[in-house]
Amino acid sequence: MPEDMSPVEIACDRNFKRESNILHRQSLCRPPRKQLIPVKMPSKYYMPGVYHRPNMYEVERCVGVCQHPNHKCLPIEKEIIEVPITSDFIYSRLLGSGSHTSGNPPEKCMRIKMEKHLLCGCQCAMTQKNCSDKQVFSEDRCICECKDMSKAKSCSQLNRMWSNEKCDCICPPTISRQCSSAAVFDETNCRCIQN
Repeated sequence: MPEDMSPVEIACDRNFKRESNILHRQSLCRPPRKQLIPVKMPSKYYMPGVYHRPNMYEVERCVGVCQHPNHKCLPIEKEIIEVPITSDFIYSRLLGSGSHTSGNPPEKCMRIKMEKHLLCGCQCAMTQKNCSDKQVFSEDRCICECKDMSKAKSCSQLNRMWSNEKCDCICPPTISRQCSSAAVFDETNCRCIQN
């Protein structure tokens, strides 16, 4: 049964605002918090019937909200820690034998490397690597911007809209792209044309 998340409106008194502000501050990007993180085993250790424990590990990670819409709570300092992992054949434990049966792999003990965050901060989630060849990265706005915006004004005259991702005029998403079997949708003219 889905959780009911519908809001209930109440009076905005001083106590309510204080409570809301406290909760907001708790959600901000701040020192790392303990989180259960899945342990990622190398693919060569995955096989039917083999169980790894722990399969999740509690480790400090950066989480939280940033005030800038294009920022994310990311690690400024981190270290690699080693987590002890045991892998064994689950069916031998289920059968209560306590040891592996013939043909089953023996129990293995290993250490897996995981990232532990030491210091967090709000930073751009993107870099120039995320931009296309038609875009340039804006450090202050923390987004990829189109190098050439000259076509942007003419889009509406062509019944099209500007796309910051493609740096070009595109057909509006509200236009139906379904055509008859004898026609095909033309993205240049935003209409169906005969095949």
